[in-house]
Amino acid sequence: MAVCVWGLLEYDGSCGPLQFLINRLGSFSSRQFIHIQKRAGEPPVVGIGYWIGSWRFYYFWIPLSGIDVEWSSGQATAMVGRDMDDWRVFLKYDRSSVIGRFGRSLFRKGEDFYSLGETGPKDKTAEFGRRLVDFFREGGADLVEAEEGRKYVSRGSQSADLQKIY
Repeated sequence: MAVCVWGLLEYDGSCGPLQFLINRLGSFSSRQFIHIQKRAGEPPVVGIGYWIGSWRFYYFWIPLSGIDVEWSSGQATAMVGRDMDDWRVFLKYDRSSVIGRFGRSLFRKGEDFYSLGETGPKDKTAEFGRRLVDFFREGGADLVEAEEGRKYVSRGSQSADLQKIY
């Protein structure tokens, strides 16, 4: 009952009931993944999703050419004023570029982000962030360093089908 009420409060009409359910079920999966896909005549896309058993589900797809990757410390570090080992990696993208199950999304324009991997110390997070950047580059993304080795922005891309479990 609580999930239904929470769902009604959170549901904003930007996706259908099936995608809404898929998004909620992802919270219970420990097997998240990133999939880079290129189909003939279409720009390469990045799918963010998860596995439940042998079933693969996607939260959303975004163009590979429109992603940025960065890592930063979290709220605990900001509040205390010293490193609290709460670093995370984020995938940044334009909300209006999200490709849903039925085509382009209804999301408002503006930047959004998706948190990847686990919270942890700066060095382990940076290692994961660099591996993620290498993965996207291997898939054809043209990511260039933009800020002290912890922010990479896209300048366009080419892709081959790739998948990574993170």
